[in-house]
Amino acid sequence: MNLVTLLELKGDRDLLEQYLPVVQFANKRKIERTGPDYWDLATEGELAVLDRNYETATQHFSEAIALIPDNESWMLETSVNNLKIIQSARTEHGTQDDGLASLIAQFEEYL
Repeated sequence: MNLVTLLELKGDRDLLEQYLPVVQFANKRKIERTGPDYWDLATEGELAVLDRNYETATQHFSEAIALIPDNESWMLETSVNNLKIIQSARTEHGTQDDGLASLIAQFEEYL
């Protein structure tokens, strides 16, 4: 996950598109083996954001929120902060879109 996020921050779309499917596959396999926890689903959501698939990202983050234990809002805060980092990088590179801003606003309501 860190690799593909750093590639997004760097603005290297070619390498990101090369490695994104590998990371998506690895996370899906982990979920199949152990069942999903918050972090697995949040990772799926972030991977969908990197792929600019906001419908899928919304679905994964919604499922992840349902798995947050009481008094553990820091988990969602961490994910929203990650999305804001991606948004900032996209703004810097001139590739920002409204889908990410909308997703961030939607999940900030849970904080």
